[in-house]
Amino acid sequence: MVEGLSGIATISAGAYHNLALDNQGRLWTWGLERDANGWQISIAPRKLTQVYACEDGNEFTDAPTFKSISSGYYGRAALDIYGRIWMWGRGWEFVPWEMHPRKVIEGHEGVRLPAFSQVSISGRLSLFLDIYGNMWSSGLMAHSGHGGEPDEYQSLIRRLEGLPKIRSISAGAQSSLAVDILGNLWTWGACSFGSFGDWGTFVPTPRKIEGGPANVQAVSLSQGLGSVLFNAAIDGQGRVWTWGFGRFLGQGDQYEQFDVIGFPRRIESLDCLIVRR
Repeated sequence: MVEGLSGIATISAGAYHNLALDNQGRLWTWGLERDANGWQISIAPRKLTQVYACEDGNEFTDAPTFKSISSGYYGRAALDIYGRIWMWGRGWEFVPWEMHPRKVIEGHEGVRLPAFSQVSISGRLSLFLDIYGNMWSSGLMAHSGHGGEPDEYQSLIRRLEGLPKIRSISAGAQSSLAVDILGNLWTWGACSFGSFGDWGTFVPTPRKIEGGPANVQAVSLSQGLGSVLFNAAIDGQGRVWTWGFGRFLGQGDQYEQFDVIGFPRRIESLDCLIVRR
């Protein structure tokens, strides 16, 4: 047990830092941090008590009550109980480092942002799901679902158009996943490591995985930039499906370590799992 932490509702492990959210909406953080004195390692969780008071100043105010958290490679994000986005750390190398959470005021081209219900970030992009089931993103354009050149960066949040209503999102190291309200899987990014099978395939905008698991309840995928690439989903009957690099899929020893399994396959020994939200 981590000393000093109790009543924790949600945790999120990043590449260099970790977040925890307790039952009172208080946020706790530990790991590699950066402050005015440079890099620091916090080995014990500390409660986040202050955030930046405005979008461009360095004055502080008390931290709000949070409801959702996500820890990525260097970046961190949280949603407060009003659905507002707070971000800190650094999403990618082109973005200045934020030492404390700062509220995101507006989106791409000055659009007013709605309230959000979910957030998921990785080393290359940030995903957000609003309360109406619309998906938004920022980060490297080639991974954000908007298409674009590999080195093109979109710092402001932008809505992804032409999708059905979404109920779950997961941002990964190379590719990302979303689940629509009918339980269909959608993916985009470097899908050469899964989803569509062909080595070298890059999917610039979200594409539905046809014929995969039905009524998907939960998804997960690898987060670190240099990590083994792995995808998993649980369907409506509690069955686990995996795809990506073969030796890490829980499918026994039928695959070699770097075999690429491009389409979800069921792990029969893990049937009937119960998804707890």
